[in-house]
Amino acid sequence: MLIARAGLADFHPASSGYRCGDLHAQLIPLSEIQVPTSRTLVVEERANAILVAINQSAPLPPVEVDEPPSRTATSCRYRLRDGFHRYHLSAALGFTHIPVAIKPFFDWNDL
Repeated sequence: MLIARAGLADFHPASSGYRCGDLHAQLIPLSEIQVPTSRTLVVEERANAILVAINQSAPLPPVEVDEPPSRTATSCRYRLRDGFHRYHLSAALGFTHIPVAIKPFFDWNDL
């Protein structure tokens, strides 16, 4: 619904990930990122701003991930820390990769 209202219903990515303004960001597959399931709220204004930027090929910041020290064979390599809107909109628009900034690991249970 948000994508259609932004005029991107027929959007087809010209690259594997959105344009990023951070030269140090790494482009990794969306499938390698675990997204916390507790985060479900989408802020429409934020989503619209991201969609406009993507449609205009304006650079966006990378999402922030960390790399948990232990994982099972079926778990993702990275864990999303910041950038939920960019992650979900990238997936919805058909991007296969996303620019990331890898941050030091921390245990959320310690907060």
